[in-house]
Amino acid sequence: MFAIVIDDTLYFKTDGRTKADFESRDLPPFTYQNKNREISLSYYQAPEEALEDAAVMQHWAEKAYAAALRAIRKKKKRKVAKGSAKEEIPAGKSRLSRQP
Repeated sequence: MFAIVIDDTLYFKTDGRTKADFESRDLPPFTYQNKNREISLSYYQAPEEALEDAAVMQHWAEKAYAAALRAIRKKKKRKVAKGSAKEEIPAGKSRLSRQP
């Protein structure tokens, strides 16, 4: 997901590369309450002018889409790293020659 709409407000996905762009414009993050705690997600409110101008919308949406793609790649890398523990194979055997 690169964007969400909550209570008629559009929020775009952010990450380490794009979060400062939103914060520098004083755009608030999406937050919600959970058991007396405020939870903040990596989504920030879209600039008002993006809702009025298609070119501006495209600019901000592309930033959010790129952030979402980076998040997916990061998750995939973590999965690969977790599953990369090498299985011991006896000498003279290969993964291809093993029988189930």
